[in-house]
Amino acid sequence: MWTGRGRKRDRERLLAALAVVRPDLRSEPDLADLPIEIVNLQDRMPSGFFVSIGKQVEGTEPLDLDRDDDLLLAEVAAAVQDSVMWGLAGKFTVWPVCDIHDLGCHVDAASASWSCNGGGGHAVAGIGQLNAPS
Repeated sequence: MWTGRGRKRDRERLLAALAVVRPDLRSEPDLADLPIEIVNLQDRMPSGFFVSIGKQVEGTEPLDLDRDDDLLLAEVAAAVQDSVMWGLAGKFTVWPVCDIHDLGCHVDAASASWSCNGGGGHAVAGIGQLNAPS
């Protein structure tokens, strides 16, 4: 339940960040229809907002709402990645993957992008842009 002072704004910020990240899941056909969502578990833990697949909260840390919107976007993207990597049928899944180096990407919060360490390091795509034409 999303109740309490300031919770409506928290919800709006989290859902806006998730809406930016969600199109990146379409970069992998098996992930396109994943039921990824933000859940509020504050009745069980004080910092209680998590990214989940369905109702499964695997491999993710609580989201830190004391961040500006750009850093919150990066945190939500990393939490989605963690949920995908650790939460699919109990098996480890690498996502997203750099097409050039065939290496897993990570979130670069400073540039709000998915980055690869291959070839000295480079941005693969902006968060929300994995499917954008190059």
